[in-house]
Amino acid sequence: MADAKLTEQQVFDLATVLGSNSSLDSKINYVTTIKSGIKQYNVPETCIPQLFEGLRAASASQHSSLVNVGFTSLNHLLTRLTRQDPKALTKEAPRTLPTIIDKLGDQKEKFRATAAQSLNTLYQVAPQDVERIVRNSAMAGKNSRAKEAAMSWLLQAHQELGLPFRGYVPSLMDLLEDADGMVRDVAKHTVIELFKNAPGPAKSDLKRQLKNFKVRPAIEQAIVKALAPPGNRPVTPGVESAAHVAGVAVV
Repeated sequence: MADAKLTEQQVFDLATVLGSNSSLDSKINYVTTIKSGIKQYNVPETCIPQLFEGLRAASASQHSSLVNVGFTSLNHLLTRLTRQDPKALTKEAPRTLPTIIDKLGDQKEKFRATAAQSLNTLYQVAPQDVERIVRNSAMAGKNSRAKEAAMSWLLQAHQELGLPFRGYVPSLMDLLEDADGMVRDVAKHTVIELFKNAPGPAKSDLKRQLKNFKVRPAIEQAIVKALAPPGNRPVTPGVESAAHVAGVAVV
């Protein structure tokens, strides 16, 4: 009965099923039934912690097919509880965020996308918890994909949710000097996008931060050039002469 409302017994049995010697298909089918119930109806309030625990366990499975149904179920549970019981969601956030951050660095893009969506959902009820783990775990960890996804989430959250980014600037400065070239590129893009509409004093402070953190000159100059007012942007060497050859005045 895939479209039936979840019962307490189903939730309590979830951990038992996942830890049993049952076939992988039977475990996937069981979690799929849980997922359908979450999507269609409110969940039993008396066993919300047990439901979270079971879905976190499924999300940490060694089998990608079980991870897929487990993690998407977890994401649906977050959405469900924003409407049904935000306080319960706030309480479970600290225990659930490590699972989400782990998936933010997954090699599969669909898991990274679902993780970012889950962060958006939790940010509505537990913004400090979300910001702390993004800054101190995802952006400061060793997983390059997690760093890139965290910066993409930060930019999106600032643009769409109004997240203040000032507290992330030191982390971004470190990522501008990351050993991974892709991480450095994403960090450069993120800094430019975050600061492009910032007031003058904020941009001036950014320039000082770039100097203080000894960001490599090529990256520093690219950021400063991108953020300079159109009439004040420095001319790249060689561009002025090329412009005159083409008959174009350089301002």
